[in-house]
Amino acid sequence: MMPTITKVEACKKNKNRVNIFLDDEFFCSLYAEIAVIHRLKAGEDIDKDFLRRLIGEDENKLALNRALEILSRKPVTEKMLLDKLREKGFSEAAALFALEKLKDYGYIDDSKYAGLYVETATDKGRLRLKKDLRNKGVSDEFIEEALPEPKNEFLRAQAVLTKYLKGNLPETLKEKNKAYRYLLAKGFGYDTAAAVMNPLVDRMK
Repeated sequence: MMPTITKVEACKKNKNRVNIFLDDEFFCSLYAEIAVIHRLKAGEDIDKDFLRRLIGEDENKLALNRALEILSRKPVTEKMLLDKLREKGFSEAAALFALEKLKDYGYIDDSKYAGLYVETATDKGRLRLKKDLRNKGVSDEFIEEALPEPKNEFLRAQAVLTKYLKGNLPETLKEKNKAYRYLLAKGFGYDTAAAVMNPLVDRMK
């Protein structure tokens, strides 16, 4: 014998959701829209398995809305979005549903994310950029497409060094080495750091 829906009431904390009671006992909460679409109302007998499918549909909608909230704050990669949804307790299925929807809408694009990250992180060299983007889940293919060309890498290093020195040339070997290590820490390669530092070293002689 199937249970009976004995009450469908609006949630006190969220008017967009309703609580479903079966045989006078709370069973689940759903988006009101889902309840209306499937015509859930008091007095109707209902299959629990059908309701469980609606709970899955409801979680998908919740995950999608949460994903949109995350994106409204800042761009994220596929991995970053999935990690955040998992942290919020969403099932893998719901998290993947939200991700695929946002990819279909064009709201999630790791290639564009990598390009934007490289464009804005002007104080970082190729090695640091590559490490950061890998940690964010971007594929090596998209990373290589986004990384600055060697010429631009040199100009980046020059700008970083100029800002670091604040108009003061290193006067000792210790200061020169410190500036050199700073460039390395920022993710610039040994060759790039040396090429930027050499003119300063020559001026120290």
